[in-house]
Amino acid sequence: MIRIIVICLCMFLLCACAAAPEQAVPGEAALSADLAGIAPTYTPLPTYTPLPTYTPYPTQEPPPTATATTVPSATPYPTQTPYPTATPELQAGSSRRDPAGIGETFVIERDSWFDGASTIELELLSIVSGDEAWEMVRTANMFNDPPDDGKEYVLAMFRIAVLATEEEPFAMTHAMFDAVTADGRVYDGWLTVASLEPSLRIELYEGAEHQGWTYFLVDQGDTPVVAFDRGRDNEVWFTLRP
Repeated sequence: MIRIIVICLCMFLLCACAAAPEQAVPGEAALSADLAGIAPTYTPLPTYTPLPTYTPYPTQEPPPTATATTVPSATPYPTQTPYPTATPELQAGSSRRDPAGIGETFVIERDSWFDGASTIELELLSIVSGDEAWEMVRTANMFNDPPDDGKEYVLAMFRIAVLATEEEPFAMTHAMFDAVTADGRVYDGWLTVASLEPSLRIELYEGAEHQGWTYFLVDQGDTPVVAFDRGRDNEVWFTLRP
Protein backbone atom coordinates (compact mmCIF):
# COMPACT_ATOMS: atom_id res chain seq x y z
CA MET A 1 0.00 0.00 0.00
CA ILE A 2 2.75 2.34 0.93
CA ARG A 3 4.52 1.54 -2.31
CA ILE A 4 1.41 2.58 -4.32
CA ILE A 5 1.21 5.86 -2.45
CA VAL A 6 4.86 6.64 -3.15
CA ILE A 7 4.38 5.90 -6.86
CA CYS A 8 1.35 8.18 -7.12
CA LEU A 9 3.15 10.99 -5.38
CA CYS A 10 6.08 10.78 -7.78
CA MET A 11 3.75 10.92 -10.81
CA PHE A 12 2.08 13.98 -9.38
CA LEU A 13 5.30 15.82 -9.03
CA LEU A 14 6.35 14.98 -12.56
CA CYS A 15 3.11 16.40 -14.00
CA ALA A 16 3.47 19.62 -11.99
CA CYS A 17 6.93 20.23 -13.25
CA ALA A 18 5.89 19.79 -16.85
CA ALA A 19 3.08 22.33 -16.62
CA ALA A 20 5.12 25.17 -14.99
CA PRO A 21 6.79 27.84 -17.28
CA GLU A 22 10.52 27.75 -17.74
CA GLN A 23 12.38 30.24 -15.59
CA ALA A 24 15.81 31.55 -16.24
CA VAL A 25 18.44 29.95 -14.17
CA PRO A 26 20.33 32.66 -12.44
CA GLY A 27 24.04 32.88 -13.11
CA GLU A 28 26.71 31.88 -10.60
CA ALA A 29 27.59 35.48 -9.97
CA ALA A 30 24.02 36.43 -9.18
CA LEU A 31 23.58 33.35 -7.12
CA SER A 32 26.74 34.11 -5.22
CA ALA A 33 25.53 37.67 -4.65
CA ASP A 34 22.27 36.47 -3.39
CA LEU A 35 23.85 33.96 -1.17
CA ALA A 36 26.26 36.63 0.08
CA GLY A 37 23.35 38.83 1.00
CA ILE A 38 21.52 36.01 2.63
CA ALA A 39 24.24 34.10 4.31
CA PRO A 40 25.93 35.81 7.26
CA THR A 41 29.55 36.69 6.88
CA TYR A 42 31.58 33.97 8.46
CA THR A 43 34.04 35.30 11.00
CA PRO A 44 36.73 32.76 11.44
CA LEU A 45 37.59 31.76 14.92
CA PRO A 46 40.77 33.34 16.18
CA THR A 47 43.84 31.37 15.43
CA TYR A 48 44.63 29.22 18.39
CA THR A 49 47.85 30.27 19.88
CA PRO A 50 49.30 27.23 21.44
CA LEU A 51 50.49 27.49 24.99
CA PRO A 52 54.22 27.89 25.25
CA THR A 53 56.02 24.69 25.25
CA TYR A 54 56.65 23.68 28.90
CA THR A 55 60.27 23.93 29.60
CA PRO A 56 60.99 21.46 32.33
CA TYR A 57 63.13 22.55 35.21
CA PRO A 58 66.64 21.41 34.71
CA THR A 59 67.20 18.11 36.24
CA GLN A 60 68.64 18.81 39.65
CA GLU A 61 71.89 17.14 40.04
CA PRO A 62 72.17 15.33 43.32
CA PRO A 63 74.65 16.88 45.72
CA PRO A 64 78.01 15.27 45.47
CA THR A 65 78.40 12.40 47.79
CA ALA A 66 80.52 13.49 50.69
CA THR A 67 83.75 11.67 50.56
CA ALA A 68 85.06 10.93 53.99
CA THR A 69 88.44 12.48 54.30
CA THR A 70 90.68 10.38 56.38
CA VAL A 71 92.28 12.53 59.03
CA PRO A 72 95.95 11.76 59.02
CA SER A 73 97.08 10.04 62.15
CA ALA A 74 98.66 12.43 64.53
CA THR A 75 102.36 12.10 64.54
CA PRO A 76 103.21 11.25 68.11
CA TYR A 77 105.69 13.42 69.84
CA PRO A 78 109.00 11.74 70.12
CA THR A 79 109.38 9.91 73.38
CA GLN A 80 111.18 12.17 75.71
CA THR A 81 114.36 10.69 76.93
CA PRO A 82 114.11 10.88 80.69
CA TYR A 83 116.76 12.77 82.43
CA PRO A 84 119.13 10.51 84.22
CA THR A 85 118.11 10.05 87.80
CA ALA A 86 120.29 12.19 89.89
CA THR A 87 122.17 10.18 92.42
CA PRO A 88 121.51 11.92 95.69
CA GLU A 89 124.64 13.07 97.37
CA LEU A 90 125.14 11.43 100.71
CA GLN A 91 124.98 13.91 103.51
CA ALA A 92 127.86 13.75 105.92
CA GLY A 93 126.75 11.70 108.86
CA SER A 94 124.30 9.54 106.90
CA SER A 95 126.60 6.51 106.76
CA ARG A 96 129.68 5.10 108.44
CA ARG A 97 131.64 5.69 105.22
CA ASP A 98 130.87 9.39 105.37
CA PRO A 99 130.76 10.33 109.04
CA ALA A 100 130.24 13.84 110.30
CA GLY A 101 133.01 15.72 111.99
CA ILE A 102 133.42 18.20 114.77
CA GLY A 103 131.07 21.17 114.62
CA GLU A 104 128.38 19.51 112.45
CA THR A 105 124.88 19.72 113.90
CA PHE A 106 121.91 17.41 113.23
CA VAL A 107 118.23 17.69 114.06
CA ILE A 108 117.05 14.16 114.77
CA GLU A 109 113.46 12.98 115.04
CA ARG A 110 113.16 9.89 117.19
CA ASP A 111 110.20 7.62 117.90
CA SER A 112 110.77 4.99 120.56
CA TRP A 113 108.31 2.65 122.24
CA PHE A 114 110.20 3.32 125.45
CA ASP A 115 110.26 7.12 125.59
CA GLY A 116 107.85 8.12 122.78
CA ALA A 117 108.44 10.66 120.05
CA SER A 118 111.03 13.38 120.44
CA THR A 119 113.09 15.83 118.41
CA ILE A 120 116.62 16.61 119.49
CA GLU A 121 119.60 18.54 118.21
CA LEU A 122 122.98 16.80 118.37
CA GLU A 123 126.45 18.23 117.71
CA LEU A 124 129.95 16.77 118.14
CA LEU A 125 132.09 19.35 119.96
CA SER A 126 135.46 17.71 120.59
CA ILE A 127 137.42 14.42 120.62
CA VAL A 128 140.22 13.30 122.95
CA SER A 129 142.15 10.02 122.59
CA GLY A 130 145.34 8.19 123.60
CA ASP A 131 147.28 9.18 126.72
CA GLU A 132 145.33 12.39 127.18
CA ALA A 133 142.08 10.48 127.28
CA TRP A 134 143.46 7.93 129.75
CA GLU A 135 144.70 10.73 132.02
CA MET A 136 141.20 12.24 132.10
CA VAL A 137 139.66 8.83 132.88
CA ARG A 138 142.21 8.06 135.62
CA THR A 139 141.81 11.51 137.19
CA ALA A 140 138.01 11.23 137.20
CA ASN A 141 138.10 8.10 139.36
CA MET A 142 141.08 6.10 140.58
CA PHE A 143 139.12 2.89 140.20
CA ASN A 144 138.58 3.29 136.48
CA ASP A 145 140.45 0.55 134.57
CA PRO A 146 143.43 1.35 132.35
CA PRO A 147 143.11 0.28 128.71
CA ASP A 148 144.31 -3.20 127.75
CA ASP A 149 147.39 -3.61 125.56
CA GLY A 150 146.64 -2.47 122.04
CA LYS A 151 143.60 -0.49 123.23
CA GLU A 152 142.98 3.18 123.97
CA TYR A 153 140.24 5.39 125.30
CA VAL A 154 138.47 7.82 123.02
CA LEU A 155 136.35 10.51 124.65
CA ALA A 156 133.79 12.53 122.67
CA MET A 157 131.93 15.58 123.89
CA PHE A 158 128.46 16.17 122.42
CA ARG A 159 125.96 18.96 122.77
CA ILE A 160 122.33 17.90 122.98
CA ALA A 161 119.24 20.11 122.93
CA VAL A 162 115.73 18.74 123.42
CA LEU A 163 113.49 20.58 120.93
CA ALA A 164 110.34 18.55 121.59
CA THR A 165 109.48 15.40 123.47
CA GLU A 166 106.35 13.35 124.03
CA GLU A 167 107.51 11.86 127.31
CA GLU A 168 109.33 14.09 129.75
CA PRO A 169 112.05 14.12 130.76
CA PHE A 170 114.09 12.93 127.79
CA ALA A 171 116.78 10.48 129.01
CA MET A 172 120.14 10.72 127.25
CA THR A 173 122.44 7.72 127.85
CA HIS A 174 125.82 6.35 126.73
CA ALA A 175 124.02 3.27 125.37
CA MET A 176 122.58 5.36 122.52
CA PHE A 177 126.08 5.36 120.93
CA ASP A 178 127.95 2.45 119.30
CA ALA A 179 131.56 2.51 118.12
CA VAL A 180 132.43 0.67 114.88
CA THR A 181 135.84 -0.17 113.42
CA ALA A 182 137.00 1.23 110.11
CA ASP A 183 136.41 -2.18 108.53
CA GLY A 184 132.86 -2.39 109.91
CA ARG A 185 133.09 -4.42 113.16
CA VAL A 186 131.01 -3.25 116.08
CA TYR A 187 132.95 -2.80 119.29
CA ASP A 188 131.16 -4.88 121.87
CA GLY A 189 131.80 -5.45 125.54
CA TRP A 190 130.52 -3.52 128.50
CA LEU A 191 132.43 -0.38 129.41
CA THR A 192 131.96 1.86 132.40
CA VAL A 193 133.89 5.01 133.19
CA ALA A 194 132.95 6.51 136.50
CA SER A 195 132.81 10.16 137.47
CA LEU A 196 133.84 11.61 134.09
CA GLU A 197 132.33 15.06 134.22
CA PRO A 198 130.38 16.57 132.67
CA SER A 199 128.73 13.31 131.70
CA LEU A 200 126.52 13.02 128.65
CA ARG A 201 124.17 10.81 130.66
CA ILE A 202 121.39 13.13 131.76
CA GLU A 203 117.63 13.73 131.79
CA LEU A 204 116.37 16.85 130.04
CA TYR A 205 113.00 18.53 129.73
CA GLU A 206 111.79 20.14 126.53
CA GLY A 207 113.80 23.25 125.72
CA ALA A 208 116.83 22.21 127.81
CA GLU A 209 120.37 21.86 126.47
CA HIS A 210 123.46 20.06 127.78
CA GLN A 211 127.11 19.28 126.93
CA GLY A 212 128.83 16.16 128.19
CA TRP A 213 131.36 13.38 127.60
CA THR A 214 130.76 9.88 126.39
CA TYR A 215 133.54 7.27 126.10
CA PHE A 216 134.77 4.34 124.00
CA LEU A 217 137.57 1.78 124.16
CA VAL A 218 138.95 1.13 120.66
CA ASP A 219 141.93 -0.47 118.92
CA GLN A 220 145.07 1.60 118.69
CA GLY A 221 145.71 2.62 115.11
CA ASP A 222 142.06 2.18 114.15
CA THR A 223 139.99 4.96 112.58
CA PRO A 224 136.72 4.22 114.30
CA VAL A 225 133.36 5.90 113.85
CA VAL A 226 130.44 6.16 116.23
CA ALA A 227 126.73 5.92 115.45
CA PHE A 228 123.89 7.52 117.36
CA ASP A 229 120.70 5.39 117.27
CA ARG A 230 122.49 2.79 115.12
CA GLY A 231 120.15 0.63 113.06
CA ARG A 232 117.27 3.13 113.03
CA ASP A 233 116.11 5.29 110.15
CA ASN A 234 117.41 8.38 111.94
CA GLU A 235 120.91 7.06 112.73
CA VAL A 236 123.75 9.60 112.54
CA TRP A 237 127.44 8.75 112.18
CA PHE A 238 130.38 10.73 113.57
CA THR A 239 134.13 10.25 113.29
CA LEU A 240 136.10 9.41 116.41
CA ARG A 241 139.34 10.90 115.14
CA PRO A 242 139.92 14.66 115.23
